[in-house]
Amino acid sequence: MAICTVLEQKADSRSGGRDCSYNGFLRDWPLLEELQDSVLKAAFTVIMNAEPETRICTDMRGRISRDTVSNQIICYKDVFKLSGRPLKYPYILYLAKDGQEKAMLVLPWSEDGYLYAKGMYYCLTEPAADFSTVKNDLIALCENDADRISRAFSDLFTMKAGPLQRRLDSDRFADYEALKEDVYRAAERTAERIPAPAMNDRARSERITDCVVCWFLLKKVLYVLYMMNKEILAREHEGNIRQQRYAAKQNADSVRFVSLRDMWEIPQEKHE
Repeated sequence: MAICTVLEQKADSRSGGRDCSYNGFLRDWPLLEELQDSVLKAAFTVIMNAEPETRICTDMRGRISRDTVSNQIICYKDVFKLSGRPLKYPYILYLAKDGQEKAMLVLPWSEDGYLYAKGMYYCLTEPAADFSTVKNDLIALCENDADRISRAFSDLFTMKAGPLQRRLDSDRFADYEALKEDVYRAAERTAERIPAPAMNDRARSERITDCVVCWFLLKKVLYVLYMMNKEILAREHEGNIRQQRYAAKQNADSVRFVSLRDMWEIPQEKHE
């Protein structure tokens, strides 16, 4: 099944669906003009004007698979205690053009957003996931430059997704060790967002879920990128996949987090 077909089947809230908030032509998206993110608004407008048939799927929900081998090895038990579909993919642009179908996952800019975009890509494309057979038609990014976003979407139709994604990666981290340091800093910043005592129950629950998902995505990035690195396999493990898998597991385990139980046990302020 082609990637546009996969995405077109996601039912949005307009029709009573629960897969996403909106799924249709970018030009018809009612929130484009109201978008507060000036970078994304500018980028999406350029893409819409250049390719009027572009569609957008917003706030697509996703489950975290217990059956995926990498998730079992990572073994971050707290993430499997979350209910429903805790993953939310903010914006996916997609287009069929000149016999090709391509899609781009876009996250609003944040200091650690590119890492989360990578983690989300791995969740979307892991074995048995909806996009597992079309992973070579999808890229993921988080940029603070409208031109880079619109150019990446255009480049999807002139070069393969793999080299394009690696080019985007190279702008973010030089090698695996640099990536690891970025992940550690992102994990610390996530810990700083642990719910405050004054939060109401709903806000507290949403924040806790968000923290757990973020730590999971960071672990996922460290594990998968290590396993994908053939140079590390040859240099560090002399071609021994089992050793590489063990080291990848250790890297994922090294991401520090606060347990789900401890976050829920933070005392709440009592309001009269």
